[in-house]
Amino acid sequence: MNTWWANATRYQQIAAYIARTKTDINRLAIDDNDTGWAEACRDRLILTDSDRGLSDWRVLALLSEKLLSL
Repeated sequence: MNTWWANATRYQQIAAYIARTKTDINRLAIDDNDTGWAEACRDRLILTDSDRGLSDWRVLALLSEKLLSL
C-alpha cells in the first residue's frame, strides 16, 4: 500500500500526529532511525542502536538526563 503514512519518515509521522492532536506537552522520541529529523527537533530525539535499543547504558543515561530536564 503506497500511502503518505507508509512513505513518511518517522519524524514526519510524529510531527503530523502532534499537529493533528494539538498537544502542547513536553515530549521525547526514542527511535533507531533519525532519517528526516528536523535539526530544530533533534534535542528531543533519543537515538538508539537498532540492535541494542534501550539496553545501551549510554542511551539510558541520556534518556535519564533528558527526562530530568523536562
